[in-house]
Amino acid sequence: MKKLFLVASIFMMPIISNCQNNLTIESLIGLKRISKPVSSADASKIVFDVNEVSIQENKGTKDLYLMSTNGSSVVRLTDTKFSEFAARFNKDASQIYFLS
Repeated sequence: MKKLFLVASIFMMPIISNCQNNLTIESLIGLKRISKPVSSADASKIVFDVNEVSIQENKGTKDLYLMSTNGSSVVRLTDTKFSEFAARFNKDASQIYFLS
Protein backbone atom coordinates (compact mmCIF):
# COMPACT_ATOMS: atom_id res chain seq x y z
CA MET A 1 0.00 0.00 0.00
CA LYS A 2 2.89 2.36 0.76
CA LYS A 3 4.26 1.72 -2.72
CA LEU A 4 1.00 2.72 -4.38
CA PHE A 5 0.82 5.87 -2.27
CA LEU A 6 4.38 6.77 -3.30
CA VAL A 7 3.57 6.26 -6.98
CA ALA A 8 0.36 8.28 -6.69
CA SER A 9 2.09 11.13 -4.88
CA ILE A 10 4.76 11.41 -7.59
CA PHE A 11 2.09 11.95 -10.24
CA MET A 12 0.00 14.27 -8.07
CA MET A 13 2.81 16.71 -7.16
CA PRO A 14 2.59 18.83 -10.35
CA ILE A 15 -1.19 18.93 -10.10
CA ILE A 16 -1.24 19.99 -6.47
CA SER A 17 1.46 22.63 -6.94
CA ASN A 18 -0.39 24.19 -9.89
CA CYS A 19 -3.87 24.02 -8.34
CA GLN A 20 -4.79 27.69 -8.24
CA ASN A 21 -8.20 27.36 -9.89
CA ASN A 22 -11.23 25.46 -8.72
CA LEU A 23 -11.48 21.88 -9.90
CA THR A 24 -13.76 21.35 -12.87
CA ILE A 25 -15.13 18.22 -14.49
CA GLU A 26 -12.61 18.68 -17.31
CA SER A 27 -9.67 18.92 -14.91
CA LEU A 28 -10.83 15.85 -13.00
CA ILE A 29 -11.23 13.85 -16.20
CA GLY A 30 -7.78 15.04 -17.27
CA LEU A 31 -6.08 13.55 -14.20
CA LYS A 32 -3.90 10.54 -14.90
CA ARG A 33 -5.05 7.41 -13.09
CA ILE A 34 -2.64 4.84 -11.71
CA SER A 35 -3.75 1.22 -11.61
CA LYS A 36 -2.60 -2.37 -11.24
CA PRO A 37 0.82 -2.00 -9.59
CA VAL A 38 2.79 -5.24 -9.74
CA SER A 39 5.95 -5.88 -7.76
CA SER A 40 8.89 -7.93 -9.05
CA ALA A 41 9.73 -11.19 -7.26
CA ASP A 42 12.70 -9.58 -5.50
CA ALA A 43 10.55 -6.53 -4.60
CA SER A 44 13.03 -4.11 -6.15
CA LYS A 45 10.75 -2.82 -8.96
CA ILE A 46 7.11 -1.97 -9.58
CA VAL A 47 5.42 -1.83 -12.97
CA PHE A 48 2.04 -0.08 -13.25
CA ASP A 49 -0.50 1.33 -15.74
CA VAL A 50 -1.27 5.02 -16.07
CA ASN A 51 -4.59 5.83 -17.76
CA GLU A 52 -4.82 9.19 -19.51
CA VAL A 53 -8.12 10.43 -20.95
CA SER A 54 -8.40 12.89 -23.83
CA ILE A 55 -11.62 14.90 -23.76
CA GLN A 56 -11.05 16.13 -27.32
CA GLU A 57 -10.63 12.59 -28.70
CA ASN A 58 -13.20 11.10 -26.29
CA LYS A 59 -10.98 8.15 -25.43
CA GLY A 60 -8.37 6.99 -22.99
CA THR A 61 -5.07 5.17 -23.33
CA LYS A 62 -2.94 3.31 -20.84
CA ASP A 63 0.85 3.37 -20.78
CA LEU A 64 3.26 1.41 -18.62
CA TYR A 65 5.73 2.83 -16.13
CA LEU A 66 8.55 1.15 -14.21
CA MET A 67 9.62 2.37 -10.79
CA SER A 68 12.14 1.22 -8.20
CA THR A 69 10.52 0.46 -4.86
CA ASN A 70 12.74 2.98 -3.09
CA GLY A 71 11.28 5.71 -5.31
CA SER A 72 14.60 6.69 -6.88
CA SER A 73 13.51 6.36 -10.51
CA VAL A 74 10.34 6.34 -12.59
CA VAL A 75 10.64 5.39 -16.26
CA ARG A 76 7.89 5.49 -18.87
CA LEU A 77 8.10 2.20 -20.76
CA THR A 78 5.45 2.74 -23.44
CA ASP A 79 4.10 5.78 -25.27
CA THR A 80 1.78 4.77 -28.10
CA LYS A 81 -1.70 5.66 -29.32
CA PHE A 82 -2.79 2.19 -28.16
CA SER A 83 -3.22 0.94 -24.60
CA GLU A 84 -0.67 -1.28 -22.90
CA PHE A 85 -1.80 -2.93 -19.67
CA ALA A 86 -1.76 -6.06 -17.45
CA ALA A 87 2.02 -6.02 -17.05
CA ARG A 88 3.81 -8.86 -15.27
CA PHE A 89 7.47 -9.59 -14.52
CA ASN A 90 9.11 -12.87 -15.45
CA LYS A 91 10.63 -14.88 -12.57
CA ASP A 92 13.99 -13.08 -12.45
CA ALA A 93 12.50 -9.63 -13.27
CA SER A 94 14.64 -9.29 -16.39
CA GLN A 95 11.61 -8.99 -18.67
CA ILE A 96 8.13 -7.51 -18.48
CA TYR A 97 5.19 -9.06 -20.29
CA PHE A 98 2.08 -7.04 -21.09
CA LEU A 99 -1.00 -6.85 -23.29
CA SER A 100 -1.56 -4.25 -25.97
